Amino acid sequence: MLDFEDKRVSVGLLIVISLLGIVNLDKDFVGLSVLGLSLEETNFDIEDNVINLNSLTLRHKIGQMLFTLAKPGNKELYQKMNIGGIYFWQKETAGAYKNEIDAFQRNSQIPFLTGIDLEGCWNPFDNFHKFPAFNEIESDEDAFRIGSEQGRLLNELGFNINFSPVVDKDDTIWGCRTFKGDVASNAVYYIRGLQGQGIIATAKHYPGKTLIGRDPHKEVEFSVIEEDDLKPFKWAKNNNVKAVMINHLIATGVVDSGSSPNVVSGRVIGDLKKDYDGLVLSDEVGMVGLSGIYENNERQMYIDLVNAGNDVILDFRAEPWHLFKVVSIIENAVENGEIDENRIDDAVIKILKMKGFKVKRKV
Repeated sequence: MLDFEDKRVSVGLLIVISLLGIVNLDKDFVGLSVLGLSLEETNFDIEDNVINLNSLTLRHKIGQMLFTLAKPGNKELYQKMNIGGIYFWQKETAGAYKNEIDAFQRNSQIPFLTGIDLEGCWNPFDNFHKFPAFNEIESDEDAFRIGSEQGRLLNELGFNINFSPVVDKDDTIWGCRTFKGDVASNAVYYIRGLQGQGIIATAKHYPGKTLIGRDPHKEVEFSVIEEDDLKPFKWAKNNNVKAVMINHLIATGVVDSGSSPNVVSGRVIGDLKKDYDGLVLSDEVGMVGLSGIYENNERQMYIDLVNAGNDVILDFRAEPWHLFKVVSIIENAVENGEIDENRIDDAVIKILKMKGFKVKRKV
C-alpha cells in the first residue's frame, strides 16, 4: 500500500507520471520513491482464524473491497495492498489454473476471493471440460446437477466464487445466458448445487432486464422493472445465495434508481439489503453503462459505488498505478467525510466472514 507525504496531490502525480511513462510500476515497483510512496507491510492480528479488524489500516480495508484481474506479476503488490479478490480469464489446462491460484494464495495472510464467470454460454474451461449453456437447461434436476458438477470442478481448481447464475428472465443479446425453464426455480437448484460444493454463488444482474435491449458493456441503457423481474432474485435470497451482483442500467418501475445506474443508487441497493445480508457486488466498473455516466468524474464514481452500498467493486484495470489511485480516492474521501468509515468496515467484515474468518475489534 501507499504512504502519502501529501495525500492531496499524490493521486494527481501518480496519474500524470504513470500516463507519461516515467515510471514502470509493474516491475519491482520501480519509481515509487519518485512519488514519495511505499508499500505497507501486511502484519495482521490473526489467531485461530479470528482476525482483529483494527489491525488493518484504512488502505488495507479498502483493498479488501477491490476485485481485479489476476496478473501473476502483480502478486506481491496485491498481497501488500490486501486486494480482496482476483478474477481469471480462460486458460489452456486445469493445471494452469491450479498452479496460478496456488501461487497467488501462497504467503497471503488473508486469502483472495478467486473468481471466474462460468455461466450461461461462456465456459472458460472449454478446452478441458464441457458444460451445457444455460439455455439448454430446463429442469430443476439438471440445474442442480450442472451446479454441482461446476462446483466440484471450481473447488478442485482452487476457486471459491463463481459469478453465476444469471437470473435475468430474458436474454436477447447473447441468447444463451439464462435458463430455458422456470428461471427462478432453475436458479435456486443451480445455487444449491454450486454452494453445496463450497463455491459462493452470485445471482446477477439485479434488478433484472440486463440482457435485453442494448448491451450495457457498450452503451448507457435503461429498463422498466416489473415484479416478475424480481422473482428470481427473491427466490435466490430466500435460498441463501451468498452474493448478488448489481447491474449498470438506469431503472424505473417497481425499482427506481433515481436517474442513476442501479449500481450507484443507494435507494436500489438499500432496498435490496433490507432483507439480504450477503455480499453485494458491482458489475465490472469499466462497462460503458457506468463509466459513460462518469466520463469526466471518475473520482465521484468510486465514491458513489461505496456510498451506494456495494461491498465488492469489480475493477478489471489491474495496472498498479490504477489500483493505487482507486484506493487513494476512497481513502481521501473517508478522511474528508465524504464516505463514512463504518461503511468500509461493514463491507470488509462481510468479506472476511465470507472467507471463513471470525472478526473482532480490539485496539
